[in-house]
Amino acid sequence: MKKNTDEVKTKSEIATDSASPRNDEIAYDPQAISLKWQEKWKLEKLYQTNLDSANGSSDSQLREPYYTLMMFPYPSAEGLHIGGIYTFTGVDAFARFKRMQGYEVFEPFGLDAFGIHSENYALKIGKHPMDLANQTEENFYRQMQATGSAIDWSRKLETNDPNYYKWTQWLFIQLFKHGLAERKKAKVNFCPSCKTVLADEQVITQLKTQNSQLKNTNQKLEVQEKRIGVCERCGTRWRKGIWSSGFSRLPHMRTDCYIISKG
Repeated sequence: MKKNTDEVKTKSEIATDSASPRNDEIAYDPQAISLKWQEKWKLEKLYQTNLDSANGSSDSQLREPYYTLMMFPYPSAEGLHIGGIYTFTGVDAFARFKRMQGYEVFEPFGLDAFGIHSENYALKIGKHPMDLANQTEENFYRQMQATGSAIDWSRKLETNDPNYYKWTQWLFIQLFKHGLAERKKAKVNFCPSCKTVLADEQVITQLKTQNSQLKNTNQKLEVQEKRIGVCERCGTRWRKGIWSSGFSRLPHMRTDCYIISKG
């Protein structure tokens, strides 16, 4: 018996039909759905922690506190890195797990706003580092809020805020007064381009090839290979240096002075 070709469907047509939403289904629009619920969470202050009700007391009306702190991202001019999102998602998932266990979870956020890259970029474009930081911070918070993380946005800080770093400077003073901090010189790896000290793991080995200069043109050129250490960030050859870290001008500002000797 001959089949009616109008009733025969190919595998691709069947797959297309199954993937297409039925009339009674609504297509998922992640941007619209996320914005809707994020706005609701904001209005209801869902993730704003009540620190008064979380004191670890045995009182049945009080919830046991749990402090979750993400690594503060470094606000570069480019915006939030996907590696940061990868890390923050895991931390936020664990914080939500603790919240489901009944804890009063405190999940603040902030930015490690001091950084050599932002400062060098500010110098390059002729802008004050603080003004540039304010711009990048706004963009970083916008991107981070778009992830829908359960962060208490009423409590955040930036490390370039004088009201914050005056306390880190105060702490250094106390350490210095009690003999727990000292000023001394040390050998360092220094990048003249980034204008900063490099950790040993930030100095990478690069193979440099050059032709030897021969007076006798009849001879073949000899290829010489030399391994050199360069900065992993910019590829500039590093220099040996002496770095002296001092605390004598605290609490107004910590000063770092260095003596660089060409390596």
